[in-house]
Amino acid sequence: MALWIGPRPLVPVSTPYPYYSLGRVWRVQILLAPSLNLSTYVEGSFTKKYPFSIVPDKPLNITRAFGLFRDHYEGTTFDPTAPPAGGPCSDPYRNWDTFDEHDRLYQGVLKPGAWPRTLSTNPRGYSYVAQARDRLPDAIGGISWLGFSAPAETCYAPFYAGITGIPEAYQKGVPLNWI
Repeated sequence: MALWIGPRPLVPVSTPYPYYSLGRVWRVQILLAPSLNLSTYVEGSFTKKYPFSIVPDKPLNITRAFGLFRDHYEGTTFDPTAPPAGGPCSDPYRNWDTFDEHDRLYQGVLKPGAWPRTLSTNPRGYSYVAQARDRLPDAIGGISWLGFSAPAETCYAPFYAGITGIPEAYQKGVPLNWI
């Protein structure tokens, strides 16, 4: 059951559908630390089966960090690219319906047929990866890699900590200017 704050349901603390967010937590944790052998399934939205933080089995580099954001649960129980859900082109994206808008019509009710929300989703407007490299001077050691669109299709651009200006194409807020 969802917990609501305030006189009317404005701010959900958690969705009643446990795989809306917890599936993403599970996926990142098993990709970084498969040795944990975490279960795909949980009892509910407030499970304590997943640790708060983990130590990756091997060091994380920037390529692996981008890969986490680009994931669609490929090769798992929730793989949206697999037949029949992926269709003839193995498309991981879905047109969301009222079943996926979990509390729009029936607050606190889990609706059957909802799609798990993947790490890379098509309605996402941007994503970023912050990278800190203490072996380099501050001006170039910190980088914010910024990508617009779904992470699986984006090209991340580096913005170093020491920059004194932003390229004009990124100042306008019109994605067509970035091409």
